[in-house]
Amino acid sequence: MKKIFQKTFFTPHFFLSNSWEPTNFGFVRFSDARFGNVLLLIAAIILFAVVCSASPCHGQEEQATSLSAAHASLENVGWLLGDWTYDTTEVRMECSIRWSPSGNYIISYDTALAPDGSIVYRQIRIIGFNPISELLQAWIFRNDGGFGSALFQQFGDSWIVPTRIILADGRVTTATNIYTPVKSSGYIWKSISRTLNNVELPPLGPVAAQPATLKPQTEPPIL
Repeated sequence: MKKIFQKTFFTPHFFLSNSWEPTNFGFVRFSDARFGNVLLLIAAIILFAVVCSASPCHGQEEQATSLSAAHASLENVGWLLGDWTYDTTEVRMECSIRWSPSGNYIISYDTALAPDGSIVYRQIRIIGFNPISELLQAWIFRNDGGFGSALFQQFGDSWIVPTRIILADGRVTTATNIYTPVKSSGYIWKSISRTLNNVELPPLGPVAAQPATLKPQTEPPIL
């Protein structure tokens, strides 16, 4: 095979062989059939390059489909977008909720304030689409080192969001948060099945999220 290749393709023997012939019009033509095959190969490569540049390649199509699926799924909770405040019996919540620059995530910057105005905690919630479970999922990071996750599932007009957070001191808190969008604007929020280290806590809400004007936040650049 190696010897055949050396004698046939792109060797000095191939190009210097006596295959050029004069024509009556002063031009030359290559009579060796191998040269015709090479021309066909070059033409095919050029045609493939032109077609690929004019239409999205396979990887680009997959990426575009993935981006569209994530964004389209998140649009189902688009009513979350905006600046909101609501008061519970424990804290006052301030939530600034925006699209990420890529449009593949919704990012919520949350601040919990005590009755005296002091900050109880700050956290960021990154809401994205899980293509395996086909559910919306949130990753939660608190400024004191706590972190957690949540899932969004729609039941009727409401979204049920079971949430689990590991606090900075190692304790574990869980809750089922329920969001019900209001047709005019905003949403109703309540929290049930609350626990702290498996000890039951009283429910919170329901309370109505009210529009607010909060300090703009900067999204994580990679999102």
